[in-house]
Amino acid sequence: MTTADDAVLSWAADDFGHIVHTRPRGVLRPRTVAEIQDALASGVRLRPRGEGHSTAGQAQVSDGVVVDMRGLDSICVDGAQVLAGAGARWSAVLAATLPYGLTPPVLTDYLELSVGGTLSVGGIGGMTHRHGMQVDNVGLLEVLTPDGVVHTCEPGMPLFDLVRGGYGRHGIILRAALRLVSAPSRVYRYKLEFSSLAAFLAVQRELMESRRFDYLEGMALPEGTFEISLATYDSVVPDLAVDEEVSYFEFANRLVLEDQDKPHPWLNVFLPQDAVPDFMASVGDVGPTGTVLIYPFDTRLITAPAVSLPAGDVAYLVAVLRTAQSPTSLTQMLAANADLRRRTLNAGGRVYLDGSGTP
Repeated sequence: MTTADDAVLSWAADDFGHIVHTRPRGVLRPRTVAEIQDALASGVRLRPRGEGHSTAGQAQVSDGVVVDMRGLDSICVDGAQVLAGAGARWSAVLAATLPYGLTPPVLTDYLELSVGGTLSVGGIGGMTHRHGMQVDNVGLLEVLTPDGVVHTCEPGMPLFDLVRGGYGRHGIILRAALRLVSAPSRVYRYKLEFSSLAAFLAVQRELMESRRFDYLEGMALPEGTFEISLATYDSVVPDLAVDEEVSYFEFANRLVLEDQDKPHPWLNVFLPQDAVPDFMASVGDVGPTGTVLIYPFDTRLITAPAVSLPAGDVAYLVAVLRTAQSPTSLTQMLAANADLRRRTLNAGGRVYLDGSGTP
């Protein structure tokens, strides 16, 4: 049933970014696919929403209805795959697969995101350098197209490629069959610190190409240094000191987001390696709680054509993650992001999590 309750409409007009506030005509909270089909048949514009982790109103709509997908959250482990509803959180998927000794091969850093949400954009994480994105580990999708028809699509079908990383432009993901691999018991974490960005990038790329590590990320630290974060599963690298040993679930569920009620003018881009130094030199102040993630991946592992990437075999994710503490700082950060976006496109890079349909 669609509701026009004022509090619900206000909820739908907000997201994790707390920057864009577009109020819909109504909110649909379906428990069945038929309810979404009925709404489509009425001719109203629909915009699916999972956990609302967008930062720029991507799941909002003015003259239409927001579809709260969280009710379609079924999870069923079936051999070497798990069938997950679009509204299921990745944390719930992992909780369902671990008792079978299985895990999705790629997890985002933050698990409280919906399956349909990340598959609609790509889904990148510290395992991407070995396994691609989450969209590269899907065996089947159930999709509701704008004509109200439910399609079951598999690799090789045009709709399968249009929907993976397609930002919902070609249909609403309803359910996905996700590939599973053996889950480790223990995770050994390592850190490498660098004073030079050039050395940091060179070692990161070498580690990516070697595939010695199951997890590879990195970040710029506030004091102007850089840190590579690494992990191995169930075995120790003999020539490195272990920084921490944890269970696999503790490792996967490590990230807790703070200041969730404040604006988050985040910017995520994919860059060619030679464009990273100039980009980083232009980032400027990220604020007292901000950070910049930087890590490479092999673009040849990305099989979803809708995921827009720079030319070349290697690209870098650079995520400028800022929290605005005041209206003035928000204005400044948004202006800085506009400049960084321009620099990204001029350098042949691509903006990730944008959803505008532009590169």
